[in-house]
Amino acid sequence: MNQAILTHSLNLRYWGSFPTKRGIVLGALAVNLGTQIRTATK
Repeated sequence: MNQAILTHSLNLRYWGSFPTKRGIVLGALAVNLGTQIRTATK
């Protein structure tokens, strides 16, 4: 549940930065990359 809320808030932030469908996709990819990097660093 917390993960979904966190992802939603991140999506809103990216939506504000890139108000396009491409921006949403790039935002989702950026979040995905950040999660992978964080996991790999642990």
